[in-house]
Amino acid sequence: MSGVLLLAVAAAIFFFSSQTYSQQNLIPKMRTYIQEDTLARMLPDMEIEYNGKLLQAKKSPYQFTQVILRKGAHLFMYGLLACAISFVLTFYKWAKWKKAMLLYGVVISIAALDEWNQRSSFQRTSKPSDVVIDVIGATLGVAISLLAMTAFRSVKQRKINNQN
Repeated sequence: MSGVLLLAVAAAIFFFSSQTYSQQNLIPKMRTYIQEDTLARMLPDMEIEYNGKLLQAKKSPYQFTQVILRKGAHLFMYGLLACAISFVLTFYKWAKWKKAMLLYGVVISIAALDEWNQRSSFQRTSKPSDVVIDVIGATLGVAISLLAMTAFRSVKQRKINNQN
């Protein structure tokens, strides 16, 4: 089952990276749900550099929000990918450092292939910095799953101790 999850997440990553910019453009949807000035008031007064342009939250709220959401999607998808890889690796009795090396090797390979795939998608850019974001997402995913497993084990142990 964990192998199926791993394949599904990897397939989803490549599906999204194969889409054109216009297929992934969130701005038309945002315009139907929230007025530009309302969104601008909700955002902090900050700016980010993206694709060589300075995006200011207050002056370009739709573009700013879209970049944040898209980079957030990278973090989420690669966090999910790392969790799926971790689950697959639980079936192997390898040293933890070997599992970590394989996990990050797979994540970096998929991230690099994802960026390469984007190069052939219309109006999409391929950036090595996105691979860094993907690795950060994988690290967050692993950290969250480790915390969740530790909490689960702690609750389970407490129940066992209370029964005795």
